[in-house]
Amino acid sequence: DGARLSHGGRGATETGPTDAVERRSLRVGWGSVRGPYSVYPVAITTAVAARQLLTGPLIGLNSTGQFLPGAAVHWEQTSDGLSVVIEIRKGAMFNAHPCLPNGRSREATSADLAYSIELRNQQTALFKPGFGPTEIIDDYRARVTFIRPSPFPEAMLASVFLVPKELAGECDDPQNLAQPVGTGPFR
Repeated sequence: DGARLSHGGRGATETGPTDAVERRSLRVGWGSVRGPYSVYPVAITTAVAARQLLTGPLIGLNSTGQFLPGAAVHWEQTSDGLSVVIEIRKGAMFNAHPCLPNGRSREATSADLAYSIELRNQQTALFKPGFGPTEIIDDYRARVTFIRPSPFPEAMLASVFLVPKELAGECDDPQNLAQPVGTGPFR
């Protein structure tokens, strides 16, 4: 696996295209065992770091190990450790993508959160988080359940990247997209 990055300015870059590209776009090309783009590649590479700029995790982690809001701005675990209520950031936008209605960007909702949890739970990689069903509370909040009590729900949620629910029906294989889509700062 490897990544090639180019900035969103005009003209050629060392690894980028020679034609003009739109500002604030990040061009990344990489391969994984699942194809050119996998939402959850197994190998940890620079491509994984680049993916975070494109998709944006629910919960981030800083250099001191402290969990930080990402697409999720608030989360609260129940006292039994079997669920957590997550609130996603209002105004979090998915970048324009062919899998979205009319190919246009749209705001992320708790239905996307539920789909993202389901998608993450389908992984057969070494780290399978063990999420249970997700209950949508309203447009921005959902209750995520765990198969077993979780002492560290943030660590589990940090492995989830918010992706649009349309990937389930509009794209052939949501795990293997030729063009990534997410709420990250680049597209």
